[in-house]
Amino acid sequence: MGDSSQSEKLPWQQEALNLVWKQKAPGNWKVFSGKKALLPAYRKSVIYAIPIAILLVGFFCSFLAFIVFTGGYTSGKGIGETHHAPLWPGLNGLLYWLVVGGVIIILALVMAFMMRQGTALKQQKDPQPLVIVLPEGWVHYLSPEESTDAIAFAELAELQGKSDPDPQEVTTLAELQRAADPSEEHSSSSDKKRPATSLYLQWREEKDKKETWAPHECFGAPEPICAAILAVYATYLARSEGAS
Repeated sequence: MGDSSQSEKLPWQQEALNLVWKQKAPGNWKVFSGKKALLPAYRKSVIYAIPIAILLVGFFCSFLAFIVFTGGYTSGKGIGETHHAPLWPGLNGLLYWLVVGGVIIILALVMAFMMRQGTALKQQKDPQPLVIVLPEGWVHYLSPEESTDAIAFAELAELQGKSDPDPQEVTTLAELQRAADPSEEHSSSSDKKRPATSLYLQWREEKDKKETWAPHECFGAPEPICAAILAVYATYLARSEGAS
């Protein structure tokens, strides 16, 4: 894949994504689209953090200003110390806090709204999440801010579909212990994003080293994607064995 004239060749997963985005993907590729999340967690934290900072800083500065307006202030030290009269001795405290507090709250809300709209607009321009199943492997893309998973069949010693046991069908003590004790086969971050009874993939790269993977929940049920990957992998094995 890719143009040989490029001075620096793109990673194969990025080339695959570019072909899909440009609608130039080969016909034997299988492409699954997911739903965009409304707002990622890290973007929500930024949207909430700045308005909260405006509230805290605004009320603190308003409190200092209220003291200066109603009680005056002192400048200098020792003999040169000077006490300045209140700038606004007849200021109504209740009215002051109603007006100033209202302005600060409105500013914080406006900032939160503007940041949310800006984030949503940026997210609309981001590509949809994709799972691309190629004859040589698959690509799992979520967003520009998150790393893209890319698994090449050539790197795998084994690939198979797995399904967690239904608790109602567990009958032996050993099965109960396996269901209750998380093993290395169920330790990946992808497992935490899928229902306990759904299909997922498990592969072996080296002896006694196994990894598991399942598509993100934004793609819906994982069964169609996992089944497509397993079917293409079977074709890849048959082609490899025929070539050898």
